[in-house]
This record gives sequence, C-alpha cells and structure tokens, in this order.
Amino acid sequence: MKISARPLLDNSVDAELFVGRRDELAAIWDGLNAELNVLVTGDRGTGRTSLLRQLQLDSREPFTGARREGDFPMSFVRVEGISDGRDVLARVVEQVTGEPAVDSDGPDVLLRRLSDFRLQFIDATLRRWAAESDDGTAPLGTRLYPVIIVDDVTASAGHALFGRYRDEVWATGYLWAVSVRESDRQGLLTPPADAFFEKIVDVPPLSRTESIKLITRRAGIDMEPQASTLADAVGRNPRDLVSALRGFLQDPGSYEDNYLALADRDNALWALGRPASMLAAEMKVRGPVSASDEDLLAALGWTRPRAVQVFKQLYEKGLVRSSEVSSGPGRPRRVYELTPPAEWLRTEHADPEDQK
Repeated sequence: MKISARPLLDNSVDAELFVGRRDELAAIWDGLNAELNVLVTGDRGTGRTSLLRQLQLDSREPFTGARREGDFPMSFVRVEGISDGRDVLARVVEQVTGEPAVDSDGPDVLLRRLSDFRLQFIDATLRRWAAESDDGTAPLGTRLYPVIIVDDVTASAGHALFGRYRDEVWATGYLWAVSVRESDRQGLLTPPADAFFEKIVDVPPLSRTESIKLITRRAGIDMEPQASTLADAVGRNPRDLVSALRGFLQDPGSYEDNYLALADRDNALWALGRPASMLAAEMKVRGPVSASDEDLLAALGWTRPRAVQVFKQLYEKGLVRSSEVSSGPGRPRRVYELTPPAEWLRTEHADPEDQK
C-alpha cells in the first residue's frame, strides 16, 4: 500500500506506481532529442514532479522508446518557493557541481561555473569512455546532452533567470527541463523568456481509466468499484485521488458520507451562481488564494473589489474559510480556501442551538 502524498522518485519501486503520462513523457523526449529546452506546466497536484523523476529514470535506461541515441545525464533541482532568480541559479550550481555557492557570487560568476563544469564533465566522460573501450577511443556517434531539471520554479524567479539572463543561460550548453505551475505560466513566459522554451508540455488531469488505475495500484488491492466512485467524486488530480484513497482506507465508514458531502457542497456552490462557481473552480486548482492575487484576478477577468465581493458571499455561506498569512514586513494577507466537504456539511446541518 502506497498512500503517501510525496512525489514519486526515480527508482524502479516507485516506477511501478507511475500511471499514465506516456504522451507527456514522449513529448518531453521529443524536445530534448531535438536539443530544445522544455517547459512542463500543470495545475497543483497533477504530478509534474513525478513525471520529471520518471524522465530521470528513463534517461538511465538503454536507448528505447521515445529516447533517441545519445547520453542524457540529468541533474534534478527543486526550487519551490524561491522567488529570486539569482537564488535559483545558486541552487542549480550547488546541485549540479556539488560545490556550495558563495553569497557574493553574482549571476555571471555562477553561470561561468556552470559552463566550466559542463566542459570538465564532458572531457572526463570522453576520457573514461576511451579508457573503457577496446581500442582506447571514445565510441563514435554517441553524443552527450547534460540536462538540468528545475522543478516548480516561480514566475518571478523563472522570468529573471530565463528572461534577463536568457542568452547567458543558453551559452552554458545545457538542455533545460523546467516545471511551473499553470498559474505561474504566463508570468514566466513574458518576453524575452518565452523564446527560451521552444517546447511546452502541458500536464492535464488523468483520464478516468488512469485515475482508477492509480487508486488501485496505490491501494495494492482490487477495489475498482470504490475507485470508480472516488475518481468521480474528487476529479482526476493525482494528489486529490491519493488523499481521497488515504481517507477511505483510514476510515472506510466515512466513504459514503464524504462522497455525499462533496456533492452537496458543489450543489451549494452552483446555487450561488456562475461567479461563485468560477471562483471555486480556481480555488480547487490553486489552493489557498487572496483577493489580491494578480494571477487569480487575471484568470477570472475580475477586479479586486469584485473578488472581495464573491469571497464574502462564499464565506457567509460557510463554503470557504479564511486565515491571515504573513510573508514579511507589512500587513498579513487574508487568504481563503474551500471548506472541506465533510466540515461544511456538519456546519450546514448542525442544530442552531448547538452553535450558540
């Protein structure tokens, strides 16, 4: 039974749990085979990290499937939450070279270190291949394509690195496979960064069949009837599916209640009208959000006052809950998230006398 929410790793054990995404994996290889940088986009929880880990695993396999002849040594760098492009680059340099970055090193110095390391790596690899060969020469026709995977880059950091320093990053000689949340995609691809990524691969929700297969594999038992219902109840997002499975396995008696609660909550959202449904749909994808989030407002085509108005409508009905989040100097931000279905149902059906 594998019901942890962690992303899958690049090993044979986790590969058994990897479901679907063959088209997306082939599309990434198409880009790398053509010596193009690849941007992988998808909503929160769609499995971008697991997909890139599977790419790593594939890179160590013999030349089969979508991968063409060539050697693709890959470095994996996770940069979630880093908002500064220089800090992302420093993390990349540390991960690729194995040496710490100095705080005083600017982007130019860091990029030069990255480029120098690639040249040293290729020279050492060719020498090793020659030493291991029968005639003392490196094999002909085999090409080296060092790849840097940068996972979960923010729009601001990604645009600074691949926009402001686009040409310098190109000159390092690496191929790049970068993942970004769909909500950050537009910000990252603002020119001139858009020219850096010549291949874009979208990671959509799983199909219904793939969703059922994911639940069954994670459970380790045959539970197709329950898997079908869970997939219909929570949608096709892998993270949500694993969460629903974990809840079911930990408390099977709550299965029917949670399913009905989800339907009731969605009906209540629908009854409030199209604006409420639109905002709820964005919240399901984005998680906690603020009425001042620019990406959210752009996606909805709203002003901030309009967002405040709809958030208030949802809050008064108990369909969202709020909290204050501090991210540095200044006033804390008020963020909202959808009230979990079971919690909303308990509140909605509670005796008013019990709430006093």
